[in-house]
Amino acid sequence: MPHPPKVDKICEKLRKHIKNNCMPGDKLLSERKLSAQMKISSRTLGIAMRKLVAENLIIRNKFGTFVCPIGHENTTDSKNIYVLLPSSDFHFSGNRCSQSTHQQMIDVARHIACTNGGNVVTIPVSDHNDINDMDKFHFENLPYNSNVLFSSLWFEKVFPILVQKKCRIGALNAPPGVKEIFEENDFFMVYYGMAIKNSYYDVISYFKEKKCRKILTVVYEKNMMYYDYKDEFQKILELNKMGGDLIPFKKNDSMEQLCNLWQQDDYDALFFAPEDGFFKNLTGDFYESIRISPDVPVLLYTDEIYNQPRLAKHAKYMYLPTAKYIKKIAEFLISNEHGQIYKVAENEISDFI
Repeated sequence: MPHPPKVDKICEKLRKHIKNNCMPGDKLLSERKLSAQMKISSRTLGIAMRKLVAENLIIRNKFGTFVCPIGHENTTDSKNIYVLLPSSDFHFSGNRCSQSTHQQMIDVARHIACTNGGNVVTIPVSDHNDINDMDKFHFENLPYNSNVLFSSLWFEKVFPILVQKKCRIGALNAPPGVKEIFEENDFFMVYYGMAIKNSYYDVISYFKEKKCRKILTVVYEKNMMYYDYKDEFQKILELNKMGGDLIPFKKNDSMEQLCNLWQQDDYDALFFAPEDGFFKNLTGDFYESIRISPDVPVLLYTDEIYNQPRLAKHAKYMYLPTAKYIKKIAEFLISNEHGQIYKVAENEISDFI
């Protein structure tokens, strides 16, 4: 192992370089180029880099090495928000949609923190998307009373560290049991489970107000609404004395399949919850593709539609207002106010334009 003074000297050079030449978020040279430039071995540089990670000066992931806001004169640690990520590419294994959720967490939290003199520090918990392979190195230098934001119970093995360091907790999709773990911490938590479970109640309630009688409900097969709560659908229809069908939409299904489903029965309403990015690749008018009139009530579980002016004008979309909840959580975290807030999320229905 290299002699500690040598590593300390390298660390000091890197600190000065970051302070004098870099801004938060800047990407550093690759470690291969940096070790060649400093005329040291990659092993020695790696030890120095790990030390700077522990100091929260840099973050290393598969995309490179980046400067963290922590340690810069224009930030105050009480105004920083530490966002826990399952991996360096922001998504839980097998669940790509969480990548966009984590990016949204970072973007909204950064806006709130920066407005108040802080910033966001991201912490990838595992290099291999496995909580059992958690890198505790990232948490050793996490300051006491830090503002920490995370999503889901997946991070449960990290919780004892956050309790010990008396962190202020912001949590999305936190089941009721999570608040008991943090009974001595300040927290703002939001639980999504009931909103997802109640999705069909909200859908059918909306169409009932439109006096619809038979609903075609087409949901992406990997959406929790389908694989967790599909049995609820028929019960809710019967409770409201309405008819309809719940059909899974597979990854490679097209508008032609949706059209065929619509033509199979005398449906008078459509709820469509496609996979993320479905409308980005859609060509042609939505209504013409399915052969239905714009007068037919259509409710979508997405706000990502592209080049669909008629759909944007006539349809509505149902969504979980994640950004609104992240904003409230971030504002609470940097406020330094004491308290424990627990909210059950609710779906909202809105116009596109």
